Amino acid sequence: MLLVNDGKVWGRADATAIAIKGERIAAVGSDLEIPRASRIVDAGGA
Repeated sequence: MLLVNDGKVWGRADATAIAIKGERIAAVGSDLEIPRASRIVDAGGA
């Protein structure tokens, strides 16, 4: 699973992280709501 955190999700003002599993989005939410993944990308607040 890949996790992109510390970012901004278009259309979801409360969301700062996206978890991707395979070719699908597995979860969208805050950095604290999304479970840790094996690969993490820090969006740097972008």
